[in-house]
Amino acid sequence: MKSATMECPVCGGNLTRGEREEICEYKGGKVTYMQPGWWCGSCDEAILKGDDNTVSPS
Repeated sequence: MKSATMECPVCGGNLTRGEREEICEYKGGKVTYMQPGWWCGSCDEAILKGDDNTVSPS
């Protein structure tokens, strides 16, 4: 069974699996999307693995 948390390599805090809203801005336009990954509750860093980097049609 996979662990529900991992240790953050930046601050040592807990990374938990989830999605966060991200905004990408380019040449005056904005795209908002939900980014899956491992997110740190202490320093807000993220680790993206495998399918976290897969683009899905909107």
